Amino acid sequence: RYEEIKFAATSGDEISFDRWIHGIRWKEKAGRLVPFTIIKDISNMRKEYDSFMELVFAYCGTYSLSKQLKPVDTIDSIKAGDVFVQGGFPGHAVTVMAVAKNNKGEKIFLLSQGYMPAQDIHILKNYSDAKLSPWYSVKETYPLYTPEWKFGKGSLKRW
Repeated sequence: RYEEIKFAATSGDEISFDRWIHGIRWKEKAGRLVPFTIIKDISNMRKEYDSFMELVFAYCGTYSLSKQLKPVDTIDSIKAGDVFVQGGFPGHAVTVMAVAKNNKGEKIFLLSQGYMPAQDIHILKNYSDAKLSPWYSVKETYPLYTPEWKFGKGSLKRW
């Protein structure tokens, strides 16, 4: 599903892995990403993906991510892969890694974060509730306090 891997750069330009594997590359010119074509045989898809992601890490951040992702209507529908994001300069994002539910229907979730470039991902501690940590409770989400950031209502988004 390579055609689905695409990102909005902070400049507003879209970069996609599908175009990448068909020889399109981007360079910065006057604050925009300008596409150009190269001729290259693809012999190692993983290597190509890693190179593409280096471009993503360089030109896509929380500002563009917050615009690209779709809002999640209610915290009760939280699922793994969702992102709490506040776009900006600086901004911050944390990813929902897992969601669990007990027999009463109460949900908890784990969060991870990394830095730019995203090379060190780790699970966050919940300093607001040491007994539940590293899990966070859906019923006590907002404001969501993480070790380094506070997220308000409307910050939960999905691909």
